[in-house]
Amino acid sequence: MRYEESARETYRIRRDDPLSASAVSEWTIRLTRGEDGDAEIVTRTELRATAADFIMDSRIEARANRETVAERSWHRTTPRTSV
Repeated sequence: MRYEESARETYRIRRDDPLSASAVSEWTIRLTRGEDGDAEIVTRTELRATAADFIMDSRIEARANRETVAERSWHRTTPRTSV
C-alpha cells in the first residue's frame, strides 16, 4: 500500500486592514494499492473574521478510484465575544 499526502496553507492580510486576514488550509491524502484501486480524501477550510464574528467554511470530499463517493460542506459563524 502506498500513502501520499499533500498540504497547502495560505495566509493573507492587507497591511492597512486587520479584518482582511484569512487562512486557507487544503489537504489531500491518498492511499493506493497497485491495480486494486485507490482512496482519497480532499479537504479545504477557510477562516476569516469580521468585526463581530469569526467565520469558517469547510469542505471534505471522499473519493474511491477517483470518483466522489461522499462530500460535505458546512459554514460556521462564531461571535467574537472575548475580543
